[in-house]
Amino acid sequence: MNNKVLTMSWLIFLAFLLLTSQDPQYPPIGIIDLYGLRNISERQVREALQIKSSYALLALTDKRDPVILSELRQKALPSLVEMARWKSSGHANAPFFLLGRVAGLPEDEITAAWERDDRLSFIETAVKRSKAK
Repeated sequence: MNNKVLTMSWLIFLAFLLLTSQDPQYPPIGIIDLYGLRNISERQVREALQIKSSYALLALTDKRDPVILSELRQKALPSLVEMARWKSSGHANAPFFLLGRVAGLPEDEITAAWERDDRLSFIETAVKRSKAK
């Protein structure tokens, strides 16, 4: 990975660290994770940024601003779908909720689907609703 990509990745990562650490509702990003990352691929950096940024996006979409949700729908829908399907529930949780918000689903419906571990059918419904908007 070239130095410019690595530097920019760290700057973005640190920005998300600051954003998410300000909101006690979302788990803080562990600064300890920054140590020992000398051999890391661009894909690993991208996935780490996606995971960490999803918590910042949860905070930004908490009030369901239609402009932000529209931007996410237009620019990030495929990524949200992919991440919501990830096997690790800890990594899939925030994208799952973001996907539901982008689709315009009520928070209690998103929570209920998550709690009953009904990810696949929920994702399918959310994608259909998102594309219909």
